[in-house]
Amino acid sequence: MDDALSDPSGIGWRYRHGRPRSRNWATLAMFATVYMLALATRAQLRPLVLPELCGAFPVQVIRDASDARLALYRWKTRRSPEEYTRQVQGLADRALQKAGLRPGPSDPTSTSAAPRSTEVSSGRLRPRMLRRRSGSACFETELGCAVGIHHGWECLRQARAAVAAGGSSPPVLDSVLLPQSAPKEFQELAAASVPPGRAFSVGGKLMREFFYNSAGLLEVNSAESEAGSEDDEVPCRFAVAYPVPRPLAALRPPVVVLDGLGSAMNFGQLIHSARRLGVTSFVASKAAWSALNGRAAVVSHGWLYHAEFHLAESVPVALEQLRDMGVRLYAAEEFFPVPVSPHRPGHGDSRNWALVLGAEDRGVSSEALALCDEGISVPQKRGASLNVATAATLCLHELSRHMQQETDGTLSQATFIETNSFTQPRVLSIL
Repeated sequence: MDDALSDPSGIGWRYRHGRPRSRNWATLAMFATVYMLALATRAQLRPLVLPELCGAFPVQVIRDASDARLALYRWKTRRSPEEYTRQVQGLADRALQKAGLRPGPSDPTSTSAAPRSTEVSSGRLRPRMLRRRSGSACFETELGCAVGIHHGWECLRQARAAVAAGGSSPPVLDSVLLPQSAPKEFQELAAASVPPGRAFSVGGKLMREFFYNSAGLLEVNSAESEAGSEDDEVPCRFAVAYPVPRPLAALRPPVVVLDGLGSAMNFGQLIHSARRLGVTSFVASKAAWSALNGRAAVVSHGWLYHAEFHLAESVPVALEQLRDMGVRLYAAEEFFPVPVSPHRPGHGDSRNWALVLGAEDRGVSSEALALCDEGISVPQKRGASLNVATAATLCLHELSRHMQQETDGTLSQATFIETNSFTQPRVLSIL
């Protein structure tokens, strides 16, 4: 105080203490600003500065809209055709290699798989997006399997469970895209479902590009929203290659044959109902195959990844092959006078039957009807014809009444009790 009074200019204080007091406050403010910036960006700085101590974050944050890792998720008008085609081809190749339908990179001389066409190997193939609804997409390619963008946490969990269960051709998950604000448990689930470094998140303006529809609304899993799931407000997208067509002889009866069904909603409902009734094998025409997209997966509650599919170039030819295998064919049409009834099993053939369904507007083709052993219908008292998925569920329920549970008479672990208004409670196997 005496120094300040005796030296109002502050010159003496400066020489005794080295610098004015005002400069000390400026230095402290500068260090405080740097510290706050470091705290705000710790998610990006820590893995770079101390990766061995902090560890890598489960999800990589992408801030550039033109990042090549998001090529599959970008809208058609905003993506790079070359990068998009390369990633679709690579994902399809991995799925076919895993199913044993194409030689892997470690076995380039193998002849067990069909050779790739010149159009594919030269890079001129341009997969065409058949449809995109609520973030789902199905890509028509000549690569031998379906590649698409599916969505919903329930579907991701089921796809991961199908991968863990193994099988001859499980789904191949390539990457996951989720909001940057997703809780930690969702980030960990995403990172555990795909190869390392393939779980991505976006925020800010990129959220609108990848997670909002044309009306400006946040897209969520509609099936989960109706059920009141806790996943409603956290959308996700994931790139998956599934299904890979299986040989017809590899399918386990009973079989559902789809002759032209083109609605993803109906296909998904049918897969979900058939799974609960013990039917997991499907023969799909080209039109029905195009409906195996993300919307069908959502409506099926993810059970699509646990089913097996055969792509029929010709449905009549596939029906002839099923008849040669001893499978009894039932065609479902509303004009047949015979109501559906339980399949009449012989000696050990309680599962050797197939249900043939047609398109929503045209029904089963005349060529397919000529090959069926019996025509059935669902009795109705009034009203218009039933939805194809609803009618198919009723037919499957009646036809499967005499299906054997297990050869030794014991029940499997995956069983449940079903009760409804027109039948007695009974145990159904969902394997």
